[in-house]
Formats: sequence, C-alpha cells, structure tokens
Amino acid sequence: MNELKLQIDKKEILYHPPSSWDELTHHQMLCVLKYLPYFMAGESCNDMIVELSGIDAKTFHSLSATQKHSITSLFDYLREEPKMKKLVIESFTHKGVQYVGYQTGFANVTWEEFITAERYFMQNNYAVAAAVLYRQQRDKYNGEQDPRVPFSVYGTEKRAAAFKELDIYLPAAIALNYSCLRKTYIANKYKHIFSTSGSGKGENKSFSWINVTRSVLGDAFFEEKKILKSNVHTVLHRMNYLMDPERRRKK
Repeated sequence: MNELKLQIDKKEILYHPPSSWDELTHHQMLCVLKYLPYFMAGESCNDMIVELSGIDAKTFHSLSATQKHSITSLFDYLREEPKMKKLVIESFTHKGVQYVGYQTGFANVTWEEFITAERYFMQNNYAVAAAVLYRQQRDKYNGEQDPRVPFSVYGTEKRAAAFKELDIYLPAAIALNYSCLRKTYIANKYKHIFSTSGSGKGENKSFSWINVTRSVLGDAFFEEKKILKSNVHTVLHRMNYLMDPERRRKK
C-alpha cells in the first residue's frame, strides 16, 4: 500500500491507497474497469481517484490542481499491463445468492472446469465463464474441501442465465483477474505447452483443449472421465513433461 498524508484543517490525515492491481478491493476493481478507458486517454477521472485514495469527494475537490495531480500519479500503474498474483474477485452476491470463486493458484480447479472456462473466455463470453468458476457454497461446508458445489454443465447453464443480469464490469473484472492469474500460475509454469499451442494468447479461435489433450496423452484417454475430474495442475504437468523438447530428443 502507498502512504498518503494530507493536511486538512490543521490536522494530518493518513491514507493507504493501493499501490498495485493486487491491492485493489473488489469494489475498487470494478470502479477501475469503469473508468480505465478514460484514464488511459488522459482524462482526470476524479470519481475513480476518490474511490481508490479513500479521500472523501468534498475534500478531494478542495485540493489544489498540483495536489490532485500528485495523488493521481500514485495510480500510474493502472496504465501499464495488469499483473495480479491474487484473486481480487473472491466472491459476489447476486439476487441473495453468494457465489464463491476458485483458489488463487487454481489448486481447487479440475481439468474439466478449466478447459470449459477457457472455451468461454476465448469466445469473450465472460458471464458464462464466470458461471463455470464461481459457484454456490456447498451445504455443510467444513473448511476441508472446495467450498463451491462441484462443477457440472447443468449447474453452469443455470448460473449463466442468472449472470446475464450482472453489472457488465463484474464479468469483465473476473475475466481480467483470471487472465492475469492464468499467466502467472499456468502459462508461465508450463512453458512447453504454452510456447507451442498458441493457447497462451487466445488468437486461435478454433483451438480446443480437448483435442490437444487427446493428441498429447494418447492412449491414456481411455480414462478420459477420470482425467477430466483430475486437478488442472496434474494434467498440465503431465502434458508439459510429454511436450518437453529435451525429452523428445533423448528418444
């Protein structure tokens, strides 16, 4: 967090505005996405600065132009490529129902869940992708399992219908958060897969994780259902090993 001191009515007030994307709160993230195009274009976006700084609007508007510029400069990182190592959008409530997200490093995401979410993210269908990853908390949750109800296609369809009514900035925030975490915890870790598949950039609209998985794992896919229920890292680790150029040269 940044430390910001202001002298207001002879009294020093200390603020701690976020110094990175990871430090944004859920609400701040939505606010940033609302104003980011204007901020990138050089507009003042005072409402966003007030939200991020924690300074009340009346006080902020009473500051000098120099002070406002200095405070605004604290958020110049928003003009750069977003980088996140935590799940900022941890959960949200819609029509009285709470939906819980996945763990930051994808530790509780199955292969089926991952490739389904990937398909919708590649299609820019963020609301449906969110419906894959964000699910209701399971009954009698004991803290020793995934807090979300198990993934299913049918449950996703029902949630997706409800998520079409979400504020447009929430699915966008979920997509941006996912993209950054995907790069940090998956693409950067399994380099043999993402350097050859083209899936890291999302430019290939005909790309299919199912096809890649079947071609790489070959005969192991007589247990396709078992693999779909496996952890995403378990499958990617195996695929990355099989696609290692050094391993292939040693054959």
